[in-house]
Amino acid sequence: MKGCEETARACEPPVQPASGYENGYEVITLSDCVAATSAEEHDNALKYDYPMFSKPMTSEQLIAELS
Repeated sequence: MKGCEETARACEPPVQPASGYENGYEVITLSDCVAATSAEEHDNALKYDYPMFSKPMTSEQLIAELS
């Protein structure tokens, strides 16, 4: 097996697939189906993090939109 000294390819990190957001899909985060280490972190993620790449909503809101 070849090591890093013999080929750079063996040392390249694996390529991560693009996310739905990166591929232009509308991403939905179900706010009542995700968790964090505290209620404060959960609320912070829903207010500041998830909206950067998704549309947060509850599972009931999603079901209503699909109906």
